[in-house]
Amino acid sequence: MTDNIAIKVDNVSKVYKLYDKTIDRLKESLNISKKKYHKSFFALDNISFEVKKGEILGILGRNGSGKSTLLKIITGVLTPTSGNVTTNGKISALLELGAGFNSEYTGLQNIYLNATMMGFSKEEIEKKIPAIIEFAEIGDFLHQPVKTYSSGMFVRLAFAVAINVEPDILIVDEALAVGDMYFQAKCMSKMNEIIKKGTTVLFVTHDINSIKVLCDRCLFLKSGHISAIGKAGEISDLYIRDLREESITRGQANINTSLLGEKVIKNSELEVKGNLKFIENHEFIERTKLFRHGSGEALVKNVELLDESGNQIVFAKFNQKIKIRIYVEFNEPIEAVIGYFIRDDKGLEILGSTTRFEDIGIVSTNLEKRLIIDFETHVPLKDGIYNIAVQISKPIIPNKIAHYFDYVENTVVFEVLQREKIRFSPARVYINNKIEIYRSK
Repeated sequence: MTDNIAIKVDNVSKVYKLYDKTIDRLKESLNISKKKYHKSFFALDNISFEVKKGEILGILGRNGSGKSTLLKIITGVLTPTSGNVTTNGKISALLELGAGFNSEYTGLQNIYLNATMMGFSKEEIEKKIPAIIEFAEIGDFLHQPVKTYSSGMFVRLAFAVAINVEPDILIVDEALAVGDMYFQAKCMSKMNEIIKKGTTVLFVTHDINSIKVLCDRCLFLKSGHISAIGKAGEISDLYIRDLREESITRGQANINTSLLGEKVIKNSELEVKGNLKFIENHEFIERTKLFRHGSGEALVKNVELLDESGNQIVFAKFNQKIKIRIYVEFNEPIEAVIGYFIRDDKGLEILGSTTRFEDIGIVSTNLEKRLIIDFETHVPLKDGIYNIAVQISKPIIPNKIAHYFDYVENTVVFEVLQREKIRFSPARVYINNKIEIYRSK
């Protein structure tokens, strides 16, 4: 392994023997003919990848995909059935809540225990203890057995130890999902701090935005195999697409929208401002075929980004008024929500809206009905490259799960130009503020 590689996973598999009955395990061990009574379950099947020093690798996958097994093998908690893992540097890991802690020991004793296991001397540990105690914020409970801790106190101490021992490699498995909002924000700030110092990080989470913001690359695990590995934004979108396609195959689209208590607007009830020519753009359809998925009852045939005069644009000034025009063809009578999202160059959804969010509701369509939907808005965005994703969907669980008839990414790519009066703003979105200054009495 070269010096610039922090982790190398080489053809790693982890196989578990599954028995239908408890007695079958004994039968197999005593059977002279070597008859098998088990089924082999591959938690990981021939996994290989490398992580460079200083790289932030996100790991995505459904529950049971092998994420936690992989991390346990990398940290040495589990031994692979076959293959090898090589690491270069001290590893600090946050796996399951409390992993590596002795419940009978006090918080302070567990700090010493964990740091000692990482190879630190007593003198080195004592230098780090003040920072750990300050970060954990558990007060006098530091001297109480951790079995008396709440889950929040437990994770605060575990994260404080993992993050403040200054590891070469940090492995985090959903740990940031525990604790109050203040603590989660504090953890993210600390994560950003150690990332800037060049620490290698493996980051497992279901929070797609955290993956896109923090990670350089992402690995998508599926049923013990690497489904894809690459740029964090691209793999995150692939993972989301896979989840949506699975929901379609489960037949969730058959759920009756009326059960949700949503208002449904028929075509005849829609406010129509006049006739517009329906433009089916074949170049658009060809260009976006790799960026779309859905069950196909409705299809986006074209998307245009327009200025106030109705001219197509690819550049927009800061806060310019724009119109996003969506051409939709319905192949079956359905009830649908139509919307868009403006995403930045990392794939984060910055702005967006839907017919449902704007109180138009769910649109009920007739067979082979074509509609043109305009969203008028403006772009209070920092200069940079943005793209527009468009969706036609049916809500199943409000604000949580939707069935997608069509979801198209990168329908339009455009650039927001730098403001004429150059002012630095670290935020992607800027909205005018009213400022008043008062003298104190």
